[in-house]
Amino acid sequence: MNRLEYYNGEEHHEGFRIGASGVSRFFTSTSSWFRESMLGEDGFTGSRASVLGTVVHFCLECYVNKEPIDVEEIEQYLLNQKPLLDDVDLDYIRLQYPMMAQVTQNYLDNLDLTTAVSEPFVHKELLPGIHVGGSIDLHTDSTVYDYKTYSSKTAPKSMQYAHKLQLLTYASLLIDQGIPIRYMSTINISTNIDGGVSEKTGKPLKSYPPDVTPIVEVITAEDLEMIRNVHQVIAESVQTFRDNPAMRHLLAQDNRLRGCSCIYTTPEDEEI
Repeated sequence: MNRLEYYNGEEHHEGFRIGASGVSRFFTSTSSWFRESMLGEDGFTGSRASVLGTVVHFCLECYVNKEPIDVEEIEQYLLNQKPLLDDVDLDYIRLQYPMMAQVTQNYLDNLDLTTAVSEPFVHKELLPGIHVGGSIDLHTDSTVYDYKTYSSKTAPKSMQYAHKLQLLTYASLLIDQGIPIRYMSTINISTNIDGGVSEKTGKPLKSYPPDVTPIVEVITAEDLEMIRNVHQVIAESVQTFRDNPAMRHLLAQDNRLRGCSCIYTTPEDEEI
C-alpha cells in the first residue's frame, strides 16, 4: 500500500470510529455525517487541494522522522489520483509541494522537537464497539499540532472551530495516555501564488511565496470537559441510531432517512 493513501486505523480497533477530523461535521452537517458514517454513502473523495495537502503532510512526516522523502512514492500516489479526480493538476502539485514543505521545515527547525512523534494513530473506546480517534500530524510532550494547507493570500488570524475540535480530540486522547498536553496549534501553510503580469501595464504583479502562520491556543480544563462531552454525545447518538431504526431520521435531522438501513450492527450481532 502506498504510504500516502488514507489510513482508517482498522488494525487498531474493530467497530465504528468517530474520526477526529470530522467531529465538527456532526453538528454543522448532521445529515451528511450520518449518511456517510452510518449508511456508507460516498462523501468527499478529494480535490487538487486535498491531494497537495496529503503530499505536503507526507514530506513533513519524513522530515520529522529523519527519513528521506520518497519522491517516487509521491509520484505514484499522484498518478493514482489522476483518474479518480477531475480537477487534479499534477504539474501544479509537483511545483507547489517542495516549496511548501521546505518553508514548513524551516519553521519546524525553530521548535523543540526532542520529544516529537509524527503520525501516531490514537483512539479510545467510548461505548462497546464505538471509538473516537485518528492520526495526529505531530505532537510533543506538551503540544499537539496539525498541518493545514491553504491557497488564500490572507493568512488565518484565528483557529477554526473544526480545527479546534479536531485538536482537542487528539489532546484529550493523549492526556488519557498520560501525555500532559497543554497547547494545541495549527501550522497553516500557504501555497505559492504567482501574481503574473498586469494586462494593463505589462508590469509584474505582487507574488506571494509560501509562508507558515502558526496559531497556538492554551488548552483549558473547560476545553477538555467540552470535548469529552461532545464525544459522549456523538457516541450515544451513533449507538441510538444503530439500535433504534425509528429514531434515525430524528437523529440525522433528515426525514428522508426515515426507515433507512444502517451498515453497522451491535457487537453482539457481529459475534453470532
